[in-house]
Amino acid sequence: MEHKLKIGASAVIIDNAQKKILLIKRASRLPDFPGYWAFPAGTPDPTDESIKETVIREVKEEVGLNFKPTKKMGFYESSTEDKKIVSLVFLGEWDGKVKIQENEVSGYGWFAYDEIHNKKLLLAFAYSEVIEDLHKKGFL
Repeated sequence: MEHKLKIGASAVIIDNAQKKILLIKRASRLPDFPGYWAFPAGTPDPTDESIKETVIREVKEEVGLNFKPTKKMGFYESSTEDKKIVSLVFLGEWDGKVKIQENEVSGYGWFAYDEIHNKKLLLAFAYSEVIEDLHKKGFL
């Protein structure tokens, strides 16, 4: 079977005081990883002039926060039955209060590294790998 390539941008939003990361629960109606936990993320719109604009827009749309990308963590790759998904993951500064977009997001939480593992959260895409990298680098 031929795989389509899907490009995306993801935001790592960390509460530095608590060393907790914001994860959203994907709505059950979404085609890829419904009901799984993820970072705020999405694919470029035709109006986005850069992948940074994509991640800023997606964070605002999905969780209502103002996000300013400050560092690229890198590209992370995953796949589904019919897609290869590559996401550029950004660390950044943020402000505001979380207000989820219920069309795409069914819930959210702030999680410490140990909580993610103890609760055995089902993580979408390559986010397990991202979280391990964040832990190794001392962010979580």
